[in-house]
Amino acid sequence: MYRLLPLLLLLGLAPLEADTRFFRGDRERWEHLTSRLATIDFAIPSAGHDFIDFSTPRGLTIKGVTFVGVVDARVNDQGVISCAQSSEHYVLQVVDPRAAPLLYDWGSKQLLVGPAGVGIPCNYVLITLPPAVTAVGVDLMCRGHCRIELSTGDVTADPGFSVISAYPAERQIGNILDVRVPTQRRPFLGMLSTTPITWIKLTSTAADIPIIIDNLAIGTAK
Repeated sequence: MYRLLPLLLLLGLAPLEADTRFFRGDRERWEHLTSRLATIDFAIPSAGHDFIDFSTPRGLTIKGVTFVGVVDARVNDQGVISCAQSSEHYVLQVVDPRAAPLLYDWGSKQLLVGPAGVGIPCNYVLITLPPAVTAVGVDLMCRGHCRIELSTGDVTADPGFSVISAYPAERQIGNILDVRVPTQRRPFLGMLSTTPITWIKLTSTAADIPIIIDNLAIGTAK
């Protein structure tokens, strides 16, 4: 096999390793390096309801992109949380910010809200993409850190995705009082890959805080 590798490389038949670049907060620069972008803003008719539920194995499909909110966390008799690896539960909703402005008003319209975190990456939003997508950008809001896993093998849980400062002024969440500057900043994450990205897993690693997504854009890296 090793003797065949130079020949395979010459013929362009050898498997290629993905080279993925991440862009944090700079949507304009990321867009400059992409082409043929299609954006999903989740502004779908709600008939006056605060939310539309897609908590099923089929999830929600828009423009050839499928979103499924997977709840895989299990708690044993000792209270230890683990990933079951065989989910039977799903949580995914398109939410109108007016339903709870202090949590969902990010200066946009409807948002996609997935399952809450449990401290380990068991619960996530699985995004399945159309063929030949090499550029993905998304406004990604999670009160704690966000964990991003790609089909290319890349995984990041950069503390830079902690967006505590982005919440509007002051609110009570459970027993915790948060004081925030009302910047309404939607943290952006852009990805460019040398090989197609077929799926993405987005997880909120903060316990009891959901993953929130808006303005997903897909296209081709230049």
